[in-house]
Amino acid sequence: MSAIHSLIVCCALVVAFVSAAPERVFDGSVLTKCAETFQMPVQTYDYLHSIESLPENPDERTMCFYDCLLSSKGTMKDGVFQEDFAKENFARTINEKLGSVDQGVLDKVLSCGKKTAEGKCATSYAVFKCMHGVLQPVFKGLAH
Repeated sequence: MSAIHSLIVCCALVVAFVSAAPERVFDGSVLTKCAETFQMPVQTYDYLHSIESLPENPDERTMCFYDCLLSSKGTMKDGVFQEDFAKENFARTINEKLGSVDQGVLDKVLSCGKKTAEGKCATSYAVFKCMHGVLQPVFKGLAH
């Protein structure tokens, strides 16, 4: 699998949890919009469920793709983590996926909002990479 495909695979995992709605965890519209904007390959949610880790040094286009994902769902706004929104949204998502809110997982996800980095879209990428590292093992193998 190419590096870009690997990036697309992992992004859907976090987007699924960031954008959870009771009727469907992820409809793909945000992924499609961001993929088109940043000229990334578009994949389906079912395909995008298995990536283990994100690259350490992605290019700017890739980092801005992740910024688009997080910004489109309200987790980031102008490069700033929206903690109140994220807390409510992730608590609901964790509850829906696990049947209850695991406060330890929620705290770890929210602590990712403290990540910063230099460069265009780099903070969003750092936040995304951190959240992916927290959520991927928690949700791995769960039905979507």
